[in-house]
Order: sequence, then structure tokens, then C-alpha cells
Amino acid sequence: MKLKTRLNIIAACSVGVILLTFGLLWHSKSQLNSQIESLNRLNEFKNTASNVEVVVSAYLAHGKARHLKSWDKLYRELRLKVDSTQDLPRRKAMKNYMGSVKDAFELIREIKENPEQYSNEQRKEELLERAEGRIRADIQMFQSIAYNVINNLQDDIQYQQKYQFFLLQLLLVPSVFIIAFLIFRFRRRLNYSLDILLKETKQIANGNLAGAIELEGEDEHARLAEEFNIMTTRLQKKIEELKESRRKIDQSRKRWEKLVEQDPNLIMIHIDGIVQFVNPGGVNLVGAESAEEVEGLNIYDLVKESQLEKAHARVSQVQESKEKVSPTIYEITSLDGKERYLLLESMPIKYDGRDATQTVGLDITERVRYEEEMKKSLEEKTVLLKEIHHRIKNNLAVISGLMELQTMQTDDVHFTSKLQASQLRIQSIASIHELLYQSENFSDLEFHTQLTKLVDTIKATLEADVPIVINYDLDHVVVNVNRAIPAALIVNELVSNAIEHAFEDAEYAKIDIILRERGSQITLEVSDNGQGIPRDLDMKHPDTLGLKLINILSKQLEGDIDYYSDHEGTTFVLSFENIATKGIGSHHLN
Repeated sequence: MKLKTRLNIIAACSVGVILLTFGLLWHSKSQLNSQIESLNRLNEFKNTASNVEVVVSAYLAHGKARHLKSWDKLYRELRLKVDSTQDLPRRKAMKNYMGSVKDAFELIREIKENPEQYSNEQRKEELLERAEGRIRADIQMFQSIAYNVINNLQDDIQYQQKYQFFLLQLLLVPSVFIIAFLIFRFRRRLNYSLDILLKETKQIANGNLAGAIELEGEDEHARLAEEFNIMTTRLQKKIEELKESRRKIDQSRKRWEKLVEQDPNLIMIHIDGIVQFVNPGGVNLVGAESAEEVEGLNIYDLVKESQLEKAHARVSQVQESKEKVSPTIYEITSLDGKERYLLLESMPIKYDGRDATQTVGLDITERVRYEEEMKKSLEEKTVLLKEIHHRIKNNLAVISGLMELQTMQTDDVHFTSKLQASQLRIQSIASIHELLYQSENFSDLEFHTQLTKLVDTIKATLEADVPIVINYDLDHVVVNVNRAIPAALIVNELVSNAIEHAFEDAEYAKIDIILRERGSQITLEVSDNGQGIPRDLDMKHPDTLGLKLINILSKQLEGDIDYYSDHEGTTFVLSFENIATKGIGSHHLN
């Protein structure tokens, strides 16, 4: 049974006893009040009867009218008291006596008021004496009856008092005993439970979590004991987990300390720039003989003056953002006077309960110096490659000039045409080498720029019967040089053929060049509004050198070339993938 239920039972019993006691007392008081009122009425009845006797005697002696008024008043009171009597037998007897008293008094009043009717004085006196005696006897009977009733009432009151006291004892004694017993049991259970709980709690406080609190029952203390047992079980499990975690942490710490000691790189912890810890590898990197020589040192004393502002900013960033910052290179002067390059990375940590910064550094002095040597060598090679491309371009220009001289010294139109075609092909290759030595990238070039320059050169070189308008619609496209050369030669052949053969007898001539790049696919479209090409032309087995070159060069590009022609002109479409192709000029400048 729960302690709360026991307390409720004790409280309910106590309240019940109190209510029953008050009810019994109230009932006893009501009965006593009723009997006392009856007793008071009987005493008043006796007094009224005595007063009636006195009034009768006074009337006999004096015969005054006031005595009659007093009689009437007292007789009415006496009658009312008789009527209020609860004892029916006595009430009937008293009413009979009341009638007798009234008759006797009426006789006395008649004799007093009509004395002439009673001429015999002796008879009159006898009647008056008999009437008075009758009244006295009846009044004595009243008083006797009242006396008896009063005695009976007093006996009843004493009996009621004794009986009610007995009932009160009969109610209170067992009730008090029961309540005392319940309180005793409750106190005993409470003390027993508290003693066990206190004892086991002290055991838990002393660190003994193996024991269990054993309390029988289903009350609150038993439930509390169960919760204590659950708590100690979980606490014991948690302690075991913490011990295991501490063991793992200690193992990890030992491994970390071992790794830190054996790590040849710099591992340093500093607070507000003051070194708190440094590993042996870090001691060697900063040129010290021991960790004590480095601990307490200001890290900014090692950094070059030109990098002090950056160092302060990065340390502040670590502490404010509470995040790791990206690695950066610092040039330091070690304690032994050597110049070193360190790649440092910092992160925020807690060290001895304070905010600190852990810095990990890698000595990259040799790598930096090697990169500087490579950069110097690269610059030399760059200059050399530019010179080579410049000389190739000049040599091709010389060859083109020689062909131009040869053209000027011959009258053979067919031969001149062949020389000009070859000259334009050479100029196409020369324009690429010109763009390369003007660029910082020897493998890629801006193909749209090359196209514009190439077509303008072809237009200036070849003579046409009508003015030709060149329309460009070019995307910004960068291609590998080993794909730019064959593509440029294809454009050279297509534009040259259009200028030389497409516009005979034409009044207006135009060539449209469109360059598009979609993803990795490049599409080059060359179209004219000329007279078109013969329908029997076989692109797979052409007769002319130019078309043969176009087929060969498109295969070199691993691309496709299509065309369509009608009376409104001819359109060639070249498509190929924009990928890097190994070969000459595959070197990049950084």
C-alpha cells in the first residue's frame, strides 16, 4: 500500500472520529436541552400552581377584582403548561384536576359575588372551606405530579449523561486505538524505509554502486528504491563507459605524444603568440637545441618582417572564427640563422583550459628553391620557344616571299595560281606561329582571332572580279595548336576556292563564316552566295589538290565535313571535338 494511501486512511479515520464525536455531542446536547426545557416548564408549572393557591387565598380573604384578573391570567398559564405536557397520562390527570380547580374557584366567586343567595352563614362558610380545600388539594396534586415528573426528568438526564459518556468512550477509545495503531505502523514503515534508503545512499556516496536497495511493498519508498537501483545501475554503466573512454583517451594521448615526438615536422602550441609547447621536430626546424629554448618564445620573432602583418591577421582569424585556416607559406629565420620556408596550417584548440592555437608546419625549403630554379629554367625555355616560333614564322615568310618573286617572274597563269595557293597555305601556318610567339601559352590559342586574321590575309592576297564582303559570326573559342593548324588550312582552302571560282560574272559577292562551340563540339561553317559547285563532284574521291587536302585534314581532326550547294551558293560545314592533341607546342606557361 502506498504511503499516500496510508496517510489518507489515517486522515479519513481521524476526520470520521471527529465528525462522529461532534455528532454525538450535538445529539446529546439536543436531548439534554429538550429535557432541561421540560424541567424548566415543570418548575414554572409548580410556581404557577403555587401562585394560583396564593391568589385563591387572597381572594377568599379580600375578594378584590384584581385577584380575579390574577386568577384568570394564572389559570390560562397553568392550562397552557398542562397542554404542553408530553406525558399523556399525566396530562389527562392534570386536565381533570384543572377542571376541579376551576369549578371550586367558580363556586367561591359565585358565593363572593352573590352572598344574598347563601343566607345560611354556616353553610356558606362550609362551602367556601370545602372549595378552598378542594383547590388546595388539587394544587398539591399538581405539585406532586410535577415533583414526580421533575424527579423522573432528573433521573433521565443523569441516565442520558452516563449513557452518552459511555457511548463517547465506546467511540473514542477504539477509534483512538485504531488511529494510534495506523500511525504507529505508518511511522514504523516510514522509519524503516528511510533507514534503508539513508544507509544505501551513504553506500552510493562512498562509491559502492554494486549494492541494491531491497524494499518490499508497492509504496513510494519501494518505488524510490527501484528508481535508486535503476539509477545506480545506469550510473555504474556510465562510469564504466567513462573509464573505457578515459582509457581510450589515454591510449590515444600516448599514441599522439609518441607520434608528435617522432614527427619530423613542426607541431607547436601557442597562446597569444607565446609558445607553450613544441615537439622535437619543431625544435630542429627552428634551429634550437631543446624545447625549453623555444617555449616562451614569441612566434612573431621568427617571421620575416614583410610577413608579420599576415601572420598577425591569420592568428586573429583562427581565434575569432574558431575554425582552421588554409595552409600558407612563411619565410622564417631560425635561431641558428638559417633561412627556411615553412608551410604552416593553424587551428583553434583548448590547452590547459585556455584558448590556444595549434600550428603544424612542414619544411618546404628545398621544394621552394627547386620551384624557383624550375621557374627560372621555364622562363629561359619560354624565351627560347618564342624565339623558335618567331624564326619559323620569319622562315615561312621568306619562303612565301620567294614564291611571290617566282610568281612575279612567270607569265603562266596556271603556275601562278598554284604558287599563290601554296603561298596562302604557308601564310596560314605562319599566322599560327605568329600568334604563338605573341601568346604566353604555347599549346592553346584563340581560334576566332586566327580565323579573322587568316581570312583577311587571303582576301588581300587574291584578286577577285567583284568586291567581296566577309561576314563573321564567331564564338570565343580556344583550341589546341595541333588542331588549330589543320582547321586553319581547311578554312584557307574553302575561302581561297570561293574567292577564285565562286563569283564569276557575279554582281555581289559575300562569304559568311560562322564558328560555334557547344560543349566540347566545335562547328565551323563557310558559305558563299556564288554559282555553286558541279553536281557530279565526289568529295570522297576529289580530283583537285585543295579538296584532297580538306579530306586529309578533316580525318586528321577526326571530324566530319559536309556540304550542300545550289544556285544560291555553297556551304561547307566542318565539325570536330575540341580536345588536346599531343604534338609540338604542348607546353604551358603558368
